[in-house]
Amino acid sequence: MLPILLPPMLDAAPATLASTKGASADELIDVSVLLSEVTSELETQLSNADVRVAVEVADTSPAPVEIRADRVLVRLVARNLIENAIQHSPKGGEVSRRVRGSEQEQHVVVENLDQGPGHGSGLGLSIVQMALDRLGGSRHSREEAAGS
Repeated sequence: MLPILLPPMLDAAPATLASTKGASADELIDVSVLLSEVTSELETQLSNADVRVAVEVADTSPAPVEIRADRVLVRLVARNLIENAIQHSPKGGEVSRRVRGSEQEQHVVVENLDQGPGHGSGLGLSIVQMALDRLGGSRHSREEAAGS
């Protein structure tokens, strides 16, 4: 499980991060819709890798699961995480994401439910971390969640 925490008040090139610095482009974003949009944009990559993407909203979450944030940065996070998962998924595999949120918890969590080895490393995940830092969000690996 790879949870991504995004606070409610808040392609993939470093230039995108630089262009958003200091910008106030917060808008209401339905996270599951955004993940579906990004998945559609990556259809060619998915087809070439013979990988499919599944996005579900947790039963306990209000529908829709929304955050107020910079759409460019949230899209950047989503795209880089999905691209990374595609690269590290076996042929015929599935990249699964569960979106959950809570008004009481004041954040949205996007969980990685993939059965593969998890995410790799590299520039894409560095970009994700920089974008999450700007959003006030965080990223946690399976190893961190397990306490190792």
